[in-house]
Amino acid sequence: MKHALTDLTEHISHPGLRKLTARALAEAPTAFWQAPASTTGKYHKADECAPGGLVLHTRRVFRMAQHLCDMYGIRENALLRSVVLAAALLHDSHKVQAEGEHSRFDHPLLAAKAVAHLLEQYPSIPPHAGAQLLAAIESHMGRWQTSARCPGIRLPYPEGEHCWLLHTADYLASRSDVTIE
Repeated sequence: MKHALTDLTEHISHPGLRKLTARALAEAPTAFWQAPASTTGKYHKADECAPGGLVLHTRRVFRMAQHLCDMYGIRENALLRSVVLAAALLHDSHKVQAEGEHSRFDHPLLAAKAVAHLLEQYPSIPPHAGAQLLAAIESHMGRWQTSARCPGIRLPYPEGEHCWLLHTADYLASRSDVTIE
């Protein structure tokens, strides 16, 4: 199942971001690869609510991010495009920590923390690109910054085009009336 996402890393033109993304996917919790995108069935397409649905959703977010980058004229070899595509593949990588666990509201923070731990091992990634990657992952929930289930957590609001591109890709890819394969 891991090849279902790692094959997409070839579309990340920056070598350091490509390698970091592949490694972060390899180190994602095992449950990520089999989990549904939504354990309640409320916020994702029906086929994403089945086992393996989180990987399917991630592929769709990645494809939507490619479309948005194309629409806004963000070139194939642009560092911004690599940041957004890497963030698309990693944004939900820590949504579940164990098999059968419900989605974690703090998953953007957990995913960003795991990526931040790896960033120092890839000195070819410019510091501003690493910061953009982390910010996009942390803020991908957009205006849904709080949850009654987790009263002590407030997720960051998207700031900057890298954050808005990922948030928009994630939002559109999860809509039941938007089809993307």
